[in-house]
Amino acid sequence: MGTAWYSLGAATAAGSFEEVGMGTSTRWPGPRGGVWLAPNMRLGRVDTLTARGIDNGSDDGAIGGSTGTSDRAVVEKQQIRAIEQVVDALNQTLRADPDAFGLRQGLIIAGTNLIDVLDDLSETGLAAFGLPLDAPADMRETAIVQELVVRVCGAGATPTDSVIRRAVVRCGRAMLQDDRFARGIENADIEYRMSGVLLCEIYQLFFVHVVEEFIKSVVAAKITLWFPVVQVIDPSGVIADWVASNIVGLIPSPCDETGGAEKEGTSLADLARGLLEETVRRVLGLSTDEMGGS
Repeated sequence: MGTAWYSLGAATAAGSFEEVGMGTSTRWPGPRGGVWLAPNMRLGRVDTLTARGIDNGSDDGAIGGSTGTSDRAVVEKQQIRAIEQVVDALNQTLRADPDAFGLRQGLIIAGTNLIDVLDDLSETGLAAFGLPLDAPADMRETAIVQELVVRVCGAGATPTDSVIRRAVVRCGRAMLQDDRFARGIENADIEYRMSGVLLCEIYQLFFVHVVEEFIKSVVAAKITLWFPVVQVIDPSGVIADWVASNIVGLIPSPCDETGGAEKEGTSLADLARGLLEETVRRVLGLSTDEMGGS
């Protein structure tokens, strides 16, 4: 695993699916003060170490050049600790104010919208998206991701809106990686229906990606002072690996909730709706009481 949070020369075109900025005209400075002092200081330390490595000619962002194994280990350890501190600060902030950043409500709204879209794709199929059937396949792929973003989260300009939007774009990409879904798009098959397995995967991926993108947004707010161009955050996957190890197991799957006579005849989408608020609580580190007993 490499140690750079970002890769140079990776600035992207506005409006592309590779967006990494916060989606606002004014750069988000990230959370400050209080419980955020420790993670911000840690991120500053990582930024300094990584930038020093780039200045020394390392091609992978490691300090001390590409052969500096011990230096890379130091930076990676600092990165992991920074991620832990960011997530801990987020949990503490939300326990003190469950409406902080608009993240809780934003997740509930976007999660509800996402489930509705997945339900449409399962029940109605691609016809629900009104795909441009006479357009080339790659344009249909672009159109379905754009439509997913519009339906789930729209064009809000807050930092949380941008975090959720990037997570939804990644979910759209994941849908296109599914062989049956991709064939449905390629063949303009409006009769295609999303499988239950894919519905459950996308439901879980959404929350995984939201956590990853929030961490990346905090990192981006602290490292871009070193470089004048937009950076791609964490190409080596340190954040993704941490989330996979620590967050994925918290997210329930509707597919695991299908047993029991009381759930007979209940759709996966309805099961997902029933899990939504509990899922939000889990990924944000909130108990039921802290959510107002909902």
